[in-house]
Amino acid sequence: MTNLKEEFRSWLINQGLPSKGKTGKNSTVYDYLRYIDKAIKLLYEGSDWEVLVEEFPYVWLFYLLNGKNKYKQNTASFEEISQFLNKNAHINIKNDLMQDFKIYKAKEQSYIQKLNNINENRKTGAAVSKFYRFLLETRNLSSHKFDDYIELANRLVECCIQINNITVISETANSPKQIKTKNSVLKDVSLTEFAQFLECSVQNALRLIKTEKINRTVSDINNYLHKHYHPSTKRKSDDLNILSAEWYTIEKACEILHCSKTTIKRLMKDGYIGYTDYTPRKIKLLAEDVNALIGLDIRKNHIE
Repeated sequence: MTNLKEEFRSWLINQGLPSKGKTGKNSTVYDYLRYIDKAIKLLYEGSDWEVLVEEFPYVWLFYLLNGKNKYKQNTASFEEISQFLNKNAHINIKNDLMQDFKIYKAKEQSYIQKLNNINENRKTGAAVSKFYRFLLETRNLSSHKFDDYIELANRLVECCIQINNITVISETANSPKQIKTKNSVLKDVSLTEFAQFLECSVQNALRLIKTEKINRTVSDINNYLHKHYHPSTKRKSDDLNILSAEWYTIEKACEILHCSKTTIKRLMKDGYIGYTDYTPRKIKLLAEDVNALIGLDIRKNHIE
């Protein structure tokens, strides 16, 4: 609709964007209008700007996700992403936003095929961003705020990082977790991914890389995970699945066994409690090993 296009043109100018370029070059306003015109033609074979109103937020999600390589490398379906979110409640996405994403996923391949100019997509994405800000100010476009979809895109990328580089846990408690990539091309792990695997901050992960001289390859990180996993040598049963295991801090173990940190550390050293020390300040103790000592005489040389 021409009126909507002209309203957007006026809004851009009121925002301080130049309506005329220097030395005869096209202005920013002109470029934004041209990019959106072309996207509408490619997507819908028409020139009606109202279609972008009807298609919000799906077109917006395409441009948000299009520039994120970690998302583009993923091949996970909506169902796989949903299942991952159900198992990882810390990545919180509102249900209604997930419904928008579900509809987007059904359209995604069509968008990718029609909007296949990567360099131009970056520029069109900036134009679409401005257009939706204009709509949010001038129309009752959505119950969601503009930034909600930016946050949704960031959460989806976080999911895809973890789905693409899944952590495979051995079936028994005598083996550490290991990383296996679904995409055989991906041999290196990002700093963010490394921090997620170690369950520490990015700053701590960077410090470990420097002090331990770790290359961020899958094999190097797996070697590190193996080196810093210490299974119990006293456990009678070896059928514990680490994937679903519970872990305690040293302080929590002290509280449960009514003893000092020195005693807990001795039990760890003597092989009664399995633990990980991926990061020195976040040592985790296997809850099953700690619980197995409840009611026993844990003084030195007294455990039966």
